[in-house]
Amino acid sequence: MATLILTAVGTLVGGPIGGALGAIIGQQVDSRVFAPKGRKGPRLNELAVQSSAYGSAIPKLFGTNRVAGTVIWATDLKETRRKVSNGKGQPKSTVYSYSTSFAVALSARRIARIGRIWADGNLLRGASGDFKSETGFRLHDGSEGQAIDPLIASAEGIGMTPAYRGLAYIVFERLPLASFGNCIPQLTFEVLRSSTEVARTIKAVNIIPGATEFGYDTTVVTRNLGAGHTASENAHVSSTLSDFTVSLNQLQAQCPNVSAASLVVA
Repeated sequence: MATLILTAVGTLVGGPIGGALGAIIGQQVDSRVFAPKGRKGPRLNELAVQSSAYGSAIPKLFGTNRVAGTVIWATDLKETRRKVSNGKGQPKSTVYSYSTSFAVALSARRIARIGRIWADGNLLRGASGDFKSETGFRLHDGSEGQAIDPLIASAEGIGMTPAYRGLAYIVFERLPLASFGNCIPQLTFEVLRSSTEVARTIKAVNIIPGATEFGYDTTVVTRNLGAGHTASENAHVSSTLSDFTVSLNQLQAQCPNVSAASLVVA
């Protein structure tokens, strides 16, 4: 519209040259006034997190277990928006992403540590503690003297936040949800409980490896299969630590007073 009007006005005032200038100015005005609006990506209508039901049993764990846990606290979803370029001359798109923070109760007695974590059946945390998705993570082992979690205290208030003493639980902070359909995934945890009185009396152990050439190697050894493919010789639990290193870490966690080991060599 502005192009037609300014072209006609420019022609009346300045002839052909004025008409050309009017057309240029009119095109700029039209491009601003009638510019297409930026596109928006999919967005959630509800940011509330579904709460857990009262009365869910929390087990007392012995040994090593894979458990699902119970969500005992959660924030609403946090929405983050960012602009994405679609190329020169194209309007930008708005992309939405979501994250949340929550706490999961694992055991009604003290535990030693957490091993692997699975989210919707896929590995979220390896045996060496490496997360596949960036997130804040804190373990409260369930001791009788454990302090309150700082994130829960900041959200609920110090006077309204229990320390959950005697309850082992995990706090995830700002876990991205894009890989889980923008909802809290179904989590399962490999939990190792605190060492027993018997385990604490163990001072020395015999270590017998499996049938492998690299059973005692503390570095990861790979075999070249050709065509750019490799296979691990001694790292089947963690991608960054050898099986022997993982075993020693687990031994130290379960039997903290072990000070000597005898290596059996065939």
